[in-house]
Amino acid sequence: MEKDINFQNVNVKAKNPFFSASLTYLVIMVLFVLVRIGAYFGMFNFLGEYSDLAYSILIQIVIIFGCSLLLFKGLTKKSLNQIFKDFHFTKISLKAVLISIGLGICIIFVNIAINSVYVWILSMFGYSPSSTSISSYSLTAFLLAIFASAILPAFCEEFANRGMLLSGLKKLGAKKAIILSGLLFGLMHLNVAQFGYAFVIGMYLGFICLATGSIIPGMIIHFMNNALNEYFTFASVNSLPLGDFYENLNALLTGGSFVHSILIIFFLLLTVIFVFAWLSYLLIKNTRRDKLKSLGKELSETIKEATEEQQTQEQAPQIFRINIPISALGIQTKQTLFPSLKQNIPIYCAIFLSAVITVMTLIWNVI
Repeated sequence: MEKDINFQNVNVKAKNPFFSASLTYLVIMVLFVLVRIGAYFGMFNFLGEYSDLAYSILIQIVIIFGCSLLLFKGLTKKSLNQIFKDFHFTKISLKAVLISIGLGICIIFVNIAINSVYVWILSMFGYSPSSTSISSYSLTAFLLAIFASAILPAFCEEFANRGMLLSGLKKLGAKKAIILSGLLFGLMHLNVAQFGYAFVIGMYLGFICLATGSIIPGMIIHFMNNALNEYFTFASVNSLPLGDFYENLNALLTGGSFVHSILIIFFLLLTVIFVFAWLSYLLIKNTRRDKLKSLGKELSETIKEATEEQQTQEQAPQIFRINIPISALGIQTKQTLFPSLKQNIPIYCAIFLSAVITVMTLIWNVI
């Protein structure tokens, strides 16, 4: 006997947000590029030492967050409550917050591994990573940097990418939505040096958002990654704990013989992958606990009904299978939307524009 349990997510807003999200993303990308060009020609120079802060506020708060929210709201005619609900702004437990912090720490090592391979690939095209030396780094400058490069991106970029964009792409199926949103997140940085790890991490954050049903874990992971990197720089300049983190790690990986280095890298990589996967599992399990309990209750009722049906019909006990789709957890795996060429134009244009700028940064570095 086979039973199918159909769990359907009822969306009170039948209007498809795909085109609205794509068009909004294209607009913010065009504005982002224009501001980047303006900054290159000294648009913020009159602000002196606060020019970088002003640039970040304009990009993050005004364009990435403000334009995303207002333009998407205007196009879809949805209320703010409905928008934040659709963008996965769902509360998580304290335990989930702590797990997310742990993932944010682990992702530093994941970034190092990804970036090492990525830079090696780019080097085959003549690319060499640029390095800057900082002679002084005050506490005030550090706190402003945390605000501009950790707090703002963690909220604003996640809002636009794992909120608006991912929710707009969901009906293309989970795989396409995760890959496309990760690709655009990588390209959004408009820098070939950041594209590689941003693309991969963007896909992971998209997966976490869909798997947990909440954008909050991604915001925490994003914040931890950026904040820790900023702290390592601050600590290095001011001789604080972990200031020599990267130097010590590099010495550990390359200090011995070739075989020794390979074994160390292999062991650390396996350890990081295991811890990263384990924490991801715990996070999904914790955030989906109520949903799993609900499914378990419904499953028990289905088994009970099937057993009673067999007894009523005086049938011999049979083995029966119950099919529970992954969509029961709120993850839409199948593609239910097949946009026309006209509807796809904004997303294609956003990819093309950001890809051209990213490739130009590669060419500029090489020449």
